[in-house]
Amino acid sequence: MPTIWGQRVGQAIVPYGKYQEDLADLPEGCRLRIKLDKDRNGKFSSLFHLMLGKLAKAINRGPAQTNIDALKQWVKLKKGWYDAVPLPQPAPDGTSHAIVFRSTNFASMGEEEFHAFCTDACELIRAELAPWVSSAPEWPEIRQIIASITPEAA
Repeated sequence: MPTIWGQRVGQAIVPYGKYQEDLADLPEGCRLRIKLDKDRNGKFSSLFHLMLGKLAKAINRGPAQTNIDALKQWVKLKKGWYDAVPLPQPAPDGTSHAIVFRSTNFASMGEEEFHAFCTDACELIRAELAPWVSSAPEWPEIRQIIASITPEAA
């Protein structure tokens, strides 16, 4: 069964136009299981990733090298956005758990959780990277994006 996106109109859920064909393939009166989930804001996600790209560029001006994915993993590790998964048996060095980073993709993380992740990222950037990259030409725009994501901490 396909995933269908739509919006609530009164007491009905109306699929967006391109998903109406998927419903047309089902027999009239067919029983459906509907799992409700608020859709993520694509513009917010794009703005956050734009900010991470500018931050990576600012960091890469100095002695370190990074990219958007590495920055996201850094935030996940520093702020606990991972699961410690027990290994079937300890590794030779005694390691008993592996870290699995939580996915931030649209299917895995809802809007509220993604916003919390972005807030954590902005707090870390402000606390740990701002002193290091504040002289980069990208910093004023990065700072402006952070303020738009977390205006209460600007």
